[in-house]
Amino acid sequence: MFFFYIALICVFKQLFAIDLLIYNRFTELRENEHGQGMLTYSFNNDAYANIISGSISWIGTPFIRQELLRAMSSLKGAKVIVKESSACGCSTIKATIIDPTSMLLQNEYTKSYFYTDRYSIQYVSTPLNDISYQLKIIFSNKNEAYSGILSYLTTGITWAPNYDLFLTDDDKWTFDAYVNIKNALQRQYNVNNTYLIGGNVQLASSIRPVSTLTAPLMKTVMDSSSQRSSNVQLDTEQQGLYSYSFHNGYTLQGLSTIRMPFVNIHPTYKFYYEASSSIGTGQYQGVFMRMYDLTPDSFMPAGVLTIRQNGTLLGQANLPDIPSNYTQTISLGQDNNIRYVVNGNMTSSILSNNIVTMQTFYLIISITNYQHKAIQAKLQLYGAIQTILNSSTCQSAMINGNYLIIVANLASGKRQQCTVNVTLKYT
Repeated sequence: MFFFYIALICVFKQLFAIDLLIYNRFTELRENEHGQGMLTYSFNNDAYANIISGSISWIGTPFIRQELLRAMSSLKGAKVIVKESSACGCSTIKATIIDPTSMLLQNEYTKSYFYTDRYSIQYVSTPLNDISYQLKIIFSNKNEAYSGILSYLTTGITWAPNYDLFLTDDDKWTFDAYVNIKNALQRQYNVNNTYLIGGNVQLASSIRPVSTLTAPLMKTVMDSSSQRSSNVQLDTEQQGLYSYSFHNGYTLQGLSTIRMPFVNIHPTYKFYYEASSSIGTGQYQGVFMRMYDLTPDSFMPAGVLTIRQNGTLLGQANLPDIPSNYTQTISLGQDNNIRYVVNGNMTSSILSNNIVTMQTFYLIISITNYQHKAIQAKLQLYGAIQTILNSSTCQSAMINGNYLIIVANLASGKRQQCTVNVTLKYT
């Protein structure tokens, strides 16, 4: 008998446990249902408001009708006590609810009818709860058992990875991936299986708002502490959708967030400085941006990347979905210690029908490193439809498409100054 009760408890727990399939903008909830007669299921105001219209479905025993009713209609005939604040001046009134929508009540003693508001009554025969809508699924045979899966799509439950890249001055680094599951609803869920879906999925209804460098710094080996044990596993890839899952049961509290280690991803990264401007006349100057090229060895779902160096936060970036072996460039703000100055002089210009078709510029370019360590910086200067490099004292000068590229490798406190003669063709 003892083992029978243990088995019964396990079955009961499984009965009310749900499976979550969490996409990037919505979640599908699936719950196994078993019983006899008519299936009833309740949604509170908060949960129902976030259900995507038309998404409630039943897969299992054939049914003849599915109804969704405002739960307040079930209050019809409920026995209540009207508080002293009622207009009649009595201490209390025992009454029966006639119309829950308009709150028309009948005085049990005088049999007269009156209206009140829902905040002025106390429930006697029906407890006051937060149920807003009730789902009823009616089967063809009311006396037979039913079984199946009740599912619906909802907003308010989301998932997002967080990636942490820790750097040190001695070229050691670690990379950790975590997943955050956020429940913005007030309802609590006992979760059996969780599936995290990465990629883009379109719904019929709208959802409301719940380069070549010299001496590249390429990292390919990580500390042994950079990957943590995780219960999350990559299941499948189907037409650009990636499915991750973990099957440990847990309780997702209302208005809560849980965080756990995500799948192991082994990226490489390359750091450099980059600045962009255009070729023109006069003096123009600026500072360089901190740039990171991140290349994962497997699909990397969209999330937030945080980069720290020696414990100092360098910045964060919102990453899109990154395919395996694709290089994603990330900009993390400017470094005022790395600066450039360009002095441009136009030496010739050709007109055709009063339209400038070609110009030649003589540029004096200076790049200065005010940091206390060696750096590498790339300056991109936009030219025109056709940019031609005539001559240069800059050893690294090159043309890449419409850009003149200058790469400088500078020790601490050093400056590189060189000249460029370039022709721009506009037609």
